[in-house]
Amino acid sequence: MIRDETCRFAGCNRPAARAEMDHTHDWQADGTTRYDNLASLCAPDHRLKTQTNWTVTQSPGGGLHWTAPSGLHYRSDPAIPFEPPGDVVDPPPF
Repeated sequence: MIRDETCRFAGCNRPAARAEMDHTHDWQADGTTRYDNLASLCAPDHRLKTQTNWTVTQSPGGGLHWTAPSGLHYRSDPAIPFEPPGDVVDPPPF
């Protein structure tokens, strides 16, 4: 994903071009396949997220908020924050 450039796991810098797309809110738990629920994770970190007690949430713009099993929190921001345009409202005439 162009937005990410690197794996989005806390502290990882492997190239996103070799990463897997991960559903932040798991697909099998009714997570949607949308820009605001996807992030690039390298294979080892994807397994870590799936098979351990690490948790993650995604905020608007693509920021990931990781919580380690120890309770420590980490933030991973995308290289290019992305939000598609919402409804375009015409400005009032001047």
